[in-house]
Amino acid sequence: MTKLYKEGQRMTALKQICENAQTGDGDPNAVFPDDKYIHAEKGETGTVEGVDPGLGNVPTVRFDRTKTATVVYDYEVELLEDE
Repeated sequence: MTKLYKEGQRMTALKQICENAQTGDGDPNAVFPDDKYIHAEKGETGTVEGVDPGLGNVPTVRFDRTKTATVVYDYEVELLEDE
């Protein structure tokens, strides 16, 4: 079942989230928009800024620490119920 996301929801990263998930592990020295740029480490939080229904209700999340936003998928994040 597809999860329904909406702007303002709070999320937590389930894994390291890089600019390009296909590149493998991120590089802490990489600078955005390098493919290995790390938007968030596991456990870090962010806020849904928008949802793209054309991509299957995929949210864009801006992460608190880095202040950068990226499209994320269900296997990368989960909703924070307590915030």
